[in-house]
Amino acid sequence: MGKNNEKTASVEDVEKSEGENLEYPAAKLMLSIAQKEYEYEVDRKKTLETRAGIFVAFTGVVLTFLSNNLKTSFFKSIGEDQFILYATIFAVFFVIPIILLLVALYSFVHVIITKPYTRIELKDFNDSHAKLKEDVTAVRYAKAYVKIVSLNSEKNNKKTKYFNTGVICTSISSVLLILFYFITFSLNGG
Repeated sequence: MGKNNEKTASVEDVEKSEGENLEYPAAKLMLSIAQKEYEYEVDRKKTLETRAGIFVAFTGVVLTFLSNNLKTSFFKSIGEDQFILYATIFAVFFVIPIILLLVALYSFVHVIITKPYTRIELKDFNDSHAKLKEDVTAVRYAKAYVKIVSLNSEKNNKKTKYFNTGVICTSISSVLLILFYFITFSLNGG
């Protein structure tokens, strides 16, 4: 295992080309494209984790605000005949948003949790590989990068699903909470 909790992949893990003596005129281009795709996935991972961190902070602030501003006076001023209506409003516009915020928090933390990412093993940088033709080596590394990008892309796609779930839950929760405060303000006589 490499540093930063990353997995590594050996060029030897990738199938060797059948005719390594053939020339590969597009090998450098293929390697360059594969490297750019690898860098794209690394940047995508960093972006998701950074954005999730911002949302974790926002969700924490909202939950703290809610816990500090929860007023039981909402139920004190109502009669018994209106209790069911007020309890329903409270459940829909306050309890459900808190549950959604907790789901969002879980989702964002899941995005931030470090998962091992695959990268090229440096053990392949040896004398035997240095003696190979440049185009053959470029093809081998391009194939290794394609395999690595595929693995890392799957991990990023999962992170994206969790991130999107968190954003949706936070958005719905925010709308419901804003409505709750407008309703309580109007019911308490503004």
